[in-house]
Amino acid sequence: MIQLTTAELSALPENTKVYEGVGKMSVTLRLSLSVATHLGFRFVMGSTKDTKDKLSSQSKEIKSDISDLEKKLHYLETTSKNSRGHIEQLLRSGGRG
Repeated sequence: MIQLTTAELSALPENTKVYEGVGKMSVTLRLSLSVATHLGFRFVMGSTKDTKDKLSSQSKEIKSDISDLEKKLHYLETTSKNSRGHIEQLLRSGGRG
């Protein structure tokens, strides 16, 4: 999603103002606002550069999270494999030690 949004933003001139969704409001909004805003979504306007910078930062955070999760997965898989081996060895020895 980040790559798609970045690609779309790249097609726009640098000084183009873009809107970014920032969440959902819990208050009723005036009828003069857009339908999306009326439904409770809030938007902020910013430049394409600022938006690209935010997307780049989010992308780096996600890649870091993925790397961390892969390390945890490797640790858990190794621990599981070792535990199974120890349990099998214990069962083969008949619990004698």
